[in-house]
Amino acid sequence: MLFKKARLMFSALCLATVSTATFASELITEVNVDERMYPDSNTHFSKTIDLGTEQLVSSVGFLTDWWQKRPTEIRVYEANNGEKGRLIGYKQFFTYLDKVCGSNYASKCKHPQNPVGRLSVPVYSTVSSIVVEADGLLSKPNEFAILKSIQVYH
Repeated sequence: MLFKKARLMFSALCLATVSTATFASELITEVNVDERMYPDSNTHFSKTIDLGTEQLVSSVGFLTDWWQKRPTEIRVYEANNGEKGRLIGYKQFFTYLDKVCGSNYASKCKHPQNPVGRLSVPVYSTVSSIVVEADGLLSKPNEFAILKSIQVYH
């Protein structure tokens, strides 16, 4: 009897894990940005994204040109009537990550084959609108980074 209960609990755990894994990778929306981000410390990039209805957000992907000049800090806030609310996601990127490019965003970055990288910020909150902010650049030789788009996942 104890063995049957353990097996049922294990099966339920496996099912929940598979459901969560599938659920976590679903793209809710992608917002085209296509803007330059400059390393001026007095300003930062900010974009409000309306999701239409309340949805569970598990991560936000920030797509930018790769060449060692990506943002060093990304924050995700709950948006309340167009105003920035509580912080729901935050991550710093102070080292150079070369395996954030390609169609799966886990491949080595290389121009011209894989020129766009995605920095992923974990979020676990149910919201209908978010504000995504980014600051800093990993290096400044080209004076700016090109922000391609923002992807929101649940």
